[in-house]
Amino acid sequence: MGTLPPPDLLALTSLIAESCFATFDQLPTKGKPRRRDNGSPEWTVLAGFVLRDRRTGERECVALATGVKCLPWTKLPRCGDVIHDCHAEILARRSLIRWLHAELSLAQAGQSAWLEKRPYPHPPPDGSSEAPFFGLREDAELNLYISKLPCGDASTVYLSDTQDPAEAALYDSPLSPAPTPPPPPGTTASDSPNPAADALRGRKGYTNFGALRTKPGRADAPTTFSLSCSDKLATYTVLGVQGTLLSSLLAPLYIDRLVIGGVGPSSPSTSSALSEEDLNRYRAECKRALFERIGVLDGLPPLFEQRPPEVLFTPLPFVHSLEHVLTLHPECAPTDPQPGMECMAYVAGLHPPVEVIVHGIKMGGSLTKRKSPLVPLRDRIRSRLCKLDLLRSYLAVRQTLNLPPLPSTATYHNLKRSAACAAYRQAKTALRGGEREDEGRHAAASLTTATAPFGRWLVTGKEFSSWDAEGRIPDVDVRGE
Repeated sequence: MGTLPPPDLLALTSLIAESCFATFDQLPTKGKPRRRDNGSPEWTVLAGFVLRDRRTGERECVALATGVKCLPWTKLPRCGDVIHDCHAEILARRSLIRWLHAELSLAQAGQSAWLEKRPYPHPPPDGSSEAPFFGLREDAELNLYISKLPCGDASTVYLSDTQDPAEAALYDSPLSPAPTPPPPPGTTASDSPNPAADALRGRKGYTNFGALRTKPGRADAPTTFSLSCSDKLATYTVLGVQGTLLSSLLAPLYIDRLVIGGVGPSSPSTSSALSEEDLNRYRAECKRALFERIGVLDGLPPLFEQRPPEVLFTPLPFVHSLEHVLTLHPECAPTDPQPGMECMAYVAGLHPPVEVIVHGIKMGGSLTKRKSPLVPLRDRIRSRLCKLDLLRSYLAVRQTLNLPPLPSTATYHNLKRSAACAAYRQAKTALRGGEREDEGRHAAASLTTATAPFGRWLVTGKEFSSWDAEGRIPDVDVRGE
């Protein structure tokens, strides 16, 4: 089959967005924004990964998510069984990782439309003469659609131009450290410094461009240790989206194109449509925030590189975006629509394909009935996208690929620091610096070294990743609920 001519970029952005819309429209109603009993409509953010064949133009939305929520740091899971960050971009990336787990099994059998076998890039750490390794097919590209500008650095200029002056004054007040929250379970106040003070709190001082920021943006929301979507997307331009564990089986998977909606009015035909100058300015801000602020990195290992995505805007509105909800309900004041409580996460090929998540667990589950923070939640309560279940899925993939079994007592923390993941850790060190860990100290989070481009990155303490594939914590003899 012949190669298609280079696509018209505006048409291509529409095709990518429409692939996500079509997938979303096919999902069940449960978990989607609705009108609440008090009459307030809900809104949310949509993000989706779309693979595209450059030769044929074939597209497939393989991972999709909605969400705008993030758990406070006091609810950080000790067993890896609760999702901390439920913003759409982050859930979509976790969904993509789960899709990759299943696709690797197809690739091993030569049946994947998107992945192919590759030579192992360096001697296998287990000493075997041959180990399976994969990468994205040469003619395939990875696109990410987001229905609005990602929170954090990429959206600060747009916010300053469009938000209410009174709200702008609130967030542009002099910078101050984030309030020190109470210590998490299992720690003491003296053991819990407040490294979040080194990252800006949400939208606080939003004219301080280039700063790392924690979620959420609202000033009255509880403190979290989760970095903004702008910060996390920026790391993917160096590390890829596949994560630490999959880096042992898969070449870095970079986003080729980022398509963003919600910039300007919902309809490009309105009289208040943004000028081309404004759009170029916001696009330049995205480039600055998502990769230019990193600068040039030294010391990246083979296969890793700095791969900035092409950044494009689409005028097509997502039906449940805040901006579009306001156009559908002109009777509502700008503050009437409420962010949806439920999140949806879709993984192509899985059964069921979609999962509804509330407070970091499956809808219908409860965190209040947990017997202990050291006790893992049951399977029926956990999301398949939590760290614990992603680890279990990764181990199942290794078994499918006939790789040697890993020690049953190996913890998530240790596996991420294994020889098989050394290249990924080297790239992460170049970007974020080395983690400053104090032996014998249980801090909720620590800072990486400040000399790296993202050297003020917040890292949760070792005790939050020291659990095995059953969610068991060493030296703690407890069973799941």
